[in-house]
Amino acid sequence: MTKKELTDYKIMTIKLLIKAAKFVIEEYGIDNLTIRKVGDKAGYNSATIYNYFENIEHLKIFVFLFDYDEYISDLENYVDDSLTSLENYHNVWECYAKHNMINIDAFYSFFFNNLERNIAEYIDEYYQIFPVKKVEHSKFIEKMLESSSLESRNIYMLQEIANDGFLDQDKLEWVNDLTSYSHESILYRVYKGKISRDDGADMILSFIDNILQEHIIKN
Repeated sequence: MTKKELTDYKIMTIKLLIKAAKFVIEEYGIDNLTIRKVGDKAGYNSATIYNYFENIEHLKIFVFLFDYDEYISDLENYVDDSLTSLENYHNVWECYAKHNMINIDAFYSFFFNNLERNIAEYIDEYYQIFPVKKVEHSKFIEKMLESSSLESRNIYMLQEIANDGFLDQDKLEWVNDLTSYSHESILYRVYKGKISRDDGADMILSFIDNILQEHIIKN
């Protein structure tokens, strides 16, 4: 399903189904999201929805990416090319942690999904249908967004920190792994109601900062 294969009407229908799914998630929770509930909200039968989405997990990923675009737009309020790579790294994670908690259901679904295809295929498909708007970003953000996955974007930021002499090159993968595992663990606990959203955002940032501080080169 690419943009070339879709008419304006079909693209409008996909947007409508995503918005209907967002409503159902906000009203009933992501565990109660079903094709039938989305159809009832959007005014379509289940068979029609399956013309656009192969299953409910496919639809969840599109809901996540819809919310993820809001995070990308907000990044400009946190990142500045005049700041150091360490400061920008902290600020990107601060923005990300905030949006994690605002859209906990969508972000949780992204990390703990049961997909038939590789996640990268769904992401490519989404951005073929809904291309990223041409917005003038800072150089730091522009370079970061060239990476397709969350892990590779984090690696890019860590590479900038290493280039500035704050981190050994051989520590990049290890710091990235610790960061990813910590983030996903906290996200899981917030979603399960074991940690509040406010505490979750604070914990993500605290873990990220402490992991980096443990490994940066002290001058």
